[in-house]
Amino acid sequence: MYGHEGFVRVKLCLIITSDSVSYGAKEDYIENRTVEILSLRECSSISLKRVVKIPNSLPLIVKEVSECLSNCDVVMITGGTGLSVSDLSFKAIEMLEGEPVPGVGEYLRFRGYESVGTRATLSRCAAKLIRYPRPVIVLCTPGSLDAVEIALRDIVCKAFPHAIYDASKKSAW
Repeated sequence: MYGHEGFVRVKLCLIITSDSVSYGAKEDYIENRTVEILSLRECSSISLKRVVKIPNSLPLIVKEVSECLSNCDVVMITGGTGLSVSDLSFKAIEMLEGEPVPGVGEYLRFRGYESVGTRATLSRCAAKLIRYPRPVIVLCTPGSLDAVEIALRDIVCKAFPHAIYDASKKSAW
């Protein structure tokens, strides 16, 4: 890992944005799959602290993200990254004060390309590092089960423990 071997335990908040799931018209598979993935050995440093299922409403998404910022190291929002007028999760991330982490969205689009081809380029998945009062990464992924699995396995479990460790270090200056 390029000589940077610091890791920390990470508390994850999961916000599932879906009108059909939140209104009971469709079954949610993301929560159970998240629990399964986090039980794997390679995800042992991640603990799921909160799961919320809400409709695609910008005020609700912003409210839930704000509540999660004080309790979690990573806030993962699923859904709301497409081009529909009801896809609003990416706007919640845009509104946050923080620093973009562009490689996360790039990676998710790259991996999505392997499954759905050039349609993956239309995803507005994104991540942002919030530094105050402590480092928190807010991540917005497509709502498909495949995208959520990739984000959890490849980014949340493998990269984010180091990212939170690195972002928590005090400046040497």
